[in-house]
Amino acid sequence: MIDLRSNIWHDPFEQQTHHLWLENRDYWKISNNGLIHENHTFGKLELFQRNEAEFEARYENWCVQLMADTAKMKVLQRSEDRIPAFYMYERIALPFLRLIRGCLLLHASCVDMEGKCVIFLAQTGVGKTSLAGALLKYPNNRLVAEDTLTLMPDSDTFNALPGADYLAVRHELLDDLEGIASIENMKIKRILHLESGLCRKAPMPVAALMILSSGDNEMPVQVGNKQEVLTSLLCQQMSFSSASAEFKRLQFKRMMDLIRKLPVFRIHVDLSCAGKMNECVENLQKWRLHA
Repeated sequence: MIDLRSNIWHDPFEQQTHHLWLENRDYWKISNNGLIHENHTFGKLELFQRNEAEFEARYENWCVQLMADTAKMKVLQRSEDRIPAFYMYERIALPFLRLIRGCLLLHASCVDMEGKCVIFLAQTGVGKTSLAGALLKYPNNRLVAEDTLTLMPDSDTFNALPGADYLAVRHELLDDLEGIASIENMKIKRILHLESGLCRKAPMPVAALMILSSGDNEMPVQVGNKQEVLTSLLCQQMSFSSASAEFKRLQFKRMMDLIRKLPVFRIHVDLSCAGKMNECVENLQKWRLHA
């Protein structure tokens, strides 16, 4: 997690800067030469481009300057409320800096399952974050990312870069998770801050892709279809429509490499109550032992 007491923060990962001019997309709209992202969960966030290498993100009482060429974020305006800063940094600013430097950005959760790094792909509401939190009940599992995942390509695999040290959920099913430092409310979500021991601190090679779909927990983990995972990746990719053709080709190549290099699995999940959630976690732990 970014230290919010620091006035400037530098991303230590390799720089791969790509020019990216922002234009309109379905859920973005231009306003005063900037972009506004609005949703019912977190409200409005604005992103402005000052020049080829400098951007500015604003959310509630926080404002940060993003310097793409040096991979730095500088706090220009702050408030005492940390939650908006967590959302802006972890969900928007930090992934954006990594995206324009060649990383692959996915709407996905990721867990270190006793040394096996697994990416969970699903549509919004299926339970990516809830499942990631439930898996932390096993002592040797660690959270890598809860909703926004950044992948850096390596020679023979992809490394998952650690993200947030919190879980943002709409329910109370994880309130008894051992290792929660505090719980705060933000809009319609509950923010569960995790103690450091539950979170992965360093990049980790990805071992598998897991597609989640709503269904009966009694179904075991199955081998997935490569075409199916490509469809899921295209749906869950986070990018900007105004990126250059070269940049888009690079991102598509990253996705194809990810599919080619990693095994694909799928599982039906029902996370409607604590009992159902525990059943799903047990199925995944059994798969982990035999995979």
